[in-house]
Amino acid sequence: GIPTGTDVSVVIQMLLMWLQQLPEPLLGNEHYEAILACNELEDITHKVRNLGLLVQETAWYNKPLLIKLMLLLHKCIQPEFTSTNKLNVVALSVICTPILLRPKSSYFNFDHPSDVDAQHMAAAAAGGGMVEFLIEKQADVFN
Repeated sequence: GIPTGTDVSVVIQMLLMWLQQLPEPLLGNEHYEAILACNELEDITHKVRNLGLLVQETAWYNKPLLIKLMLLLHKCIQPEFTSTNKLNVVALSVICTPILLRPKSSYFNFDHPSDVDAQHMAAAAAGGGMVEFLIEKQADVFN
């Protein structure tokens, strides 16, 4: 766990910097469209179930980190931390979506395929709502 008195936002910042260097997102990119489709479901129970099934198909080497990260992000949006870190679930989803969920680089057609920042922003715009849901409902999705 995180030692008492440690600023959770500092831990998150360090971890996110490291995660941004990974060659693929933690949720992989094979199920990008299916995960986005979960966001269209209105029934929360179906959304949790479908997202949970897709998360189960995540690469085995990413699952432990994904679970711990979601726990940490969920903790970061709790009232005792938000007064200090000034983060909310929307801000965290914007920061974390490219790390968690993005398509293969060929999905978006940019003039310069090497424009990774533009690809990450497009992925964040498309998947932000699903990442918000994942952060808020992490206990249900990973149960």
